[in-house]
Amino acid sequence: MMGDDGAGLAAAEYLLDSLQELEVEVLIGETDIDYCISQIEKDDELIIVDAAFGDARTGTVWAMTLKEAVESHNMNHWQHDRDLIGELKTSGIMPEGLLICIEVQDICFRWGLSRELQSRLSTVCSEIWTLITKYKGGF
Repeated sequence: MMGDDGAGLAAAEYLLDSLQELEVEVLIGETDIDYCISQIEKDDELIIVDAAFGDARTGTVWAMTLKEAVESHNMNHWQHDRDLIGELKTSGIMPEGLLICIEVQDICFRWGLSRELQSRLSTVCSEIWTLITKYKGGF
């Protein structure tokens, strides 16, 4: 029901088996911020995959370190607009890791991804896989 806002979820599900074969634990937290935070342990290294809505072409994949994401996070949100990066910032949890963003076409109430993003999903996931393996040193 999240439309392209579910891009991170779709990518995680697409890559799930491959990541588990490499003994990478995959947590699909959707919008449950409290659950996600409760699963983070002190020495965890996180790779967060999420949707982004900006000026880039739909399906563009880009990344930054979690430290950069937390430091640049704008805290000017309403109380009900909690997000994982904001919670990491306010809780003082600063795990090593990477934020991988997928540029989306829209964010709206719709079942499934937009046609454009769905048609690019395998390419998007291939790019995410490359970023993860590069970040992790080729496993």
